[in-house]
Amino acid sequence: HYACRQDREVFKRLMDERGVVENFEHETRRKDGSTFWASVSARAVRDEGGRILYYEGSHLDIDARKKAERLLADAEEQYRSLFETSTNAILIRDRAGIITMVNEAAVSLLAAASAEDLIGRAYLDLVHPDDRPISVERVAGVFRVALGQQVPDDISHKGIRPREHRMVTLTGDIIDVESTGVAFPYKGELFIQGIFRDITERKRAEEDLRLDDLRTEALLHLNQMTHASQQEIASFALEEAVRLTKSGIGYLAFVNEDESVLTMYAWSRSAMAECAMEHKPLIYPVAETGLWGEAVRQRKAIITNDYKAPNPLKRGFPKGHVRVERHLGVPIFDGDRIVIVAGVGNKGSDYNERDIKQLDLLMSGMWRIVQRKQAGEALRASEARFRTAFENASVGITLVSLDGIYLEVNQTMARIIGYRPADLIGHPVADFTHPADVGRRSGFISELISGRIPSGKQERRFIHRDGAVVWTLIWASVQRDPDGNPMYFISVVQDITARKTADEDKRKLESQLQQAQKMEAIGSLAGGIAHDFNNILSAIIGFTELSMLSEGAPVAYLQEAMKAANRAKDLVKQILSFSRQTDDQRMPVHVGTVVNEVAKFLRASVPTTIDIRCTVDGRAGAVLANSVGLHQILMNLCTNAVHAIGERAGVVEIELQGLDIGPENRDGFPDLELGRYVRLSVKDNGQGIPSDIQTRIFDPYFTTKEKGVGTGLGLAVVHGIVKKSNGTIRVESEIGKGSAFQVYLPQVDLSASKPAEYPAIPRGGSERILFVDDEKMLVDVAEQILRRLGYDVVSRTSPLEALELFKARPKDFDLVISDQTMPGMTGDALASELMKLNPEIPVIICTGYSQMIDRRRAKKKGIRALVMKPILISEIAGAIRAVLEKQ
Repeated sequence: HYACRQDREVFKRLMDERGVVENFEHETRRKDGSTFWASVSARAVRDEGGRILYYEGSHLDIDARKKAERLLADAEEQYRSLFETSTNAILIRDRAGIITMVNEAAVSLLAAASAEDLIGRAYLDLVHPDDRPISVERVAGVFRVALGQQVPDDISHKGIRPREHRMVTLTGDIIDVESTGVAFPYKGELFIQGIFRDITERKRAEEDLRLDDLRTEALLHLNQMTHASQQEIASFALEEAVRLTKSGIGYLAFVNEDESVLTMYAWSRSAMAECAMEHKPLIYPVAETGLWGEAVRQRKAIITNDYKAPNPLKRGFPKGHVRVERHLGVPIFDGDRIVIVAGVGNKGSDYNERDIKQLDLLMSGMWRIVQRKQAGEALRASEARFRTAFENASVGITLVSLDGIYLEVNQTMARIIGYRPADLIGHPVADFTHPADVGRRSGFISELISGRIPSGKQERRFIHRDGAVVWTLIWASVQRDPDGNPMYFISVVQDITARKTADEDKRKLESQLQQAQKMEAIGSLAGGIAHDFNNILSAIIGFTELSMLSEGAPVAYLQEAMKAANRAKDLVKQILSFSRQTDDQRMPVHVGTVVNEVAKFLRASVPTTIDIRCTVDGRAGAVLANSVGLHQILMNLCTNAVHAIGERAGVVEIELQGLDIGPENRDGFPDLELGRYVRLSVKDNGQGIPSDIQTRIFDPYFTTKEKGVGTGLGLAVVHGIVKKSNGTIRVESEIGKGSAFQVYLPQVDLSASKPAEYPAIPRGGSERILFVDDEKMLVDVAEQILRRLGYDVVSRTSPLEALELFKARPKDFDLVISDQTMPGMTGDALASELMKLNPEIPVIICTGYSQMIDRRRAKKKGIRALVMKPILISEIAGAIRAVLEKQ
C-alpha cells in the first residue's frame, strides 16, 4: 500500500536493522487508488532462529496535519517574498527588544552596509533619545495585547497605530519616520514586526513652509513698524532670526562702504544676558576679525558646526565672551556690496542651507525697510533747509506736479533753458523737453511715484529758447504726504552741455585712435604675411631662373612663370607699402584687368541671389595708379553695393568705359583737366542713400551700418585714392531704387611701353661665399644659383652655427650673405659679430620684410648691401659683383 516504493524500502531496512519503528510517516494508497498520509509505529515478530515472521503495529491517519503543514510552508514563502520586496523598512525584534530580522529597505533606511549590521542590535538604540520613552510604552502595550492583558487606547489586536518619530542611522544622521507594529508568536515566543516609512523629506518641506510663514509674519510686522527707530527695527529682526533658526544667540553688524570695517549694531537678548565682557567694542576692522569675519572676506555664508575644533581662522575670545558651540554668519548684499553681517549661534543641531535661506531672506527684507526709513528721514530733514537752498542754489531746482506741470522753478533753472521762471510755471515739462527724451522721463517718474526707487538721477535734454539742445543731469525725488501718497516731484537740474560736448569729442577721438591702432595692427599682420610669402617667392623665382639657364629648357613657358612670379613680387611690395603706411610708386595699370579680377572674386563670394554684371569697354586703357589702390576702390564700392541690397535678390553692375573730356562737356567736370579718362561705375538696386547724408558719406568714420559691421573708412579710403590719382568720384542715389558711384581717372598712353627684358647676368670668379638662411629651401636654391654664377659656396641654416664656423675660419671667406629674420640671431647682429672677428669681411643682408633694418640702418652698421626678397639672379649677381669689386 505504499504510494512511494522508496518509503517501503526505507521501512523494511529500518525494521531489519532495528526491529522496531516509531512514527514513520509515509504516503499510503487506498483501495480506490487515492492516497493519504499515515504515521506507522511497528515491531518485527521473529521465530527462534531470528527470522521475521510478521510485523505488528498501528497506523495513524495524519493527512490533515500534513496538509496544514504544506499550507503553512506556502504562507511562509509568500511572507518572505513580501518581506524582502517591501519598499517600507521592516524590523522584527524579540521581547527583549533585540533585532532578529530586517529587510533590504531597512538596511538602506538606516544606512547599514548589510543586514548583519542591524541584527543583534537593540532597537531602542536606533530611536532618537528624545523619542525613546514613548517607544518603550508602545512596545510594552503591544506585548500586553498579545498576552490578552489590558489594551492601551492606541493599540489593538491589529497592531500599533501609525506614529511619527525620529531615528538615528548608523552614520549618525537623524531621519523622520512613520512607524507601526504588531506582535506575533513564533515557535513559542512573541516577536514584534515593525514597519517604518521614511518621511524625512516631507517633514523638511513642512518645516520649510512653517519657517516661511514665520518669516512672512516677521516681515509684515517690520513693515508695520513705521514709527519705530532703526535700532528697534534691527533688534526685532535679530530676535526673529534667532527664533527662525532655533539658535541660542545672535548679532547684527553693519559694513562700511569699502567693506573694511564692521560696526556691531545689535546683540540678541540671550547673548547680552550671557556676555560678561567689561568692555564691548563696537568697531571691528575686517582684517583683524577671526572666523566671524570670513563671511565678508569670502563674500558668502560661513557655517561652523564645531566651533571648538582647531581652525587657523579663529583669533580667540576675549574674557567674558559668550560661549559659542556652533556659528552661522551670513553676508547681506545690496547689489554687489555687503551691507550687513547677520550671525546666529548655538543651535541645538547642525546649521544647514535652510538656516542660511531664512537668515538671508529675513535680513534682506529688514535692510530694504531700513533703507526706505533712512530715505524718508533724510527727506524730512531736508524740508527745513529746502526753501533757502531753492532760492540761492547755483543749480536748477524745480517742483513738478504728478501730471508733469511746473509748480515752482528757481532762477537758475529758468536761465539754463533761456526763460524766466514765470514763463515755465503752469506749463508742462514735456513742452520744454527734447522729443526723444519725453518717453524716458515718463518711465523715470513712474519709478519714483511707485516707490520702487526713493530718488534717482537721469540725463535729459531740454530745448533752449533759441532752439539749441541743452543737456542736463537731473536728480529727482518724490515728496509724499504723511500717509505715503506722492504729492509732487523735487528735481535738481545741472547743466552738463559742455561736459557732454567734451565727452562726445573724446569719444570721437578715442574711436579714431582705436581705428588707427586697428589699422596699425592690420599693417603689422600684412607685413608678417609678406615676409613669409617672400621666402616662398624666392624659391619659386630662384628655381625658375635656374631652369631658364638650363639647356633645352622651355624658356617661353618659364618666362610666363616669371611674369606671374614678378606680379606676385609686386603685390608683396604693395602689401609692404600698405603695412608701412607709406606712398608706393604709381605705375600704368590696366583697369579692365582689375575689374575682371574683382568681378570673378565677387561671383565666388557673394550670395547667389545677387547678380554680378560686368561690362568692360576695350577702349578703356590704363591709368597711372597703384594696383592695390584700384583693387581697394572697386572692392569697397562693390562691398557697399552688396550690403545695400542685403538679403533680398538684386543686381550689382560694374561698367568700365573710356571718356573724353573736352570744352563741350567741361562744365560737368569742373575739377578735372581736359583729356582722355577712364570711367569706372558701380551701380546697385539696393535701398539707396538718404539725400541729407550724401554729402557726409566720404567723411572718415561716418557709417550708417550697425556697430561692429562697418568702420566708416571704406568710402573715405576710396575718396583718398581717387584724389591721389588725380581723379574724381560722383554719386547718384535715390531711396528705394539704389545708388551709382562713378570714378573718373586720367588715362595714360602705353604705346611707348616695351616688354620686359632680362638683363645679362654678371658672373663671378672663384670667391668663396658663406650663405646663411634659416629656410632650408632658400639655402638649396641659393647654393645652386651661386655655384652657377661661379662661386664657391658654404651654407648654414643657423646663424649661431655660421658664427661658430666663422670663428674657426675667419679668413676663409670673401663674402657673407645672410637672411635678416632668423631664430636665435638677426642678420645684422650676425654681421656685427662677424666684423668683430674680421673687420674686412663684406656682408650682404637679404630681407623680405623687417621693421628692424633698412638701407640707412644697414649702411650705418657697416653692411655693404641690402637686397630685398624675393631675389632675382640678376639682382643678387649684381650686388655680389658690386660689393666684391669695391672690396
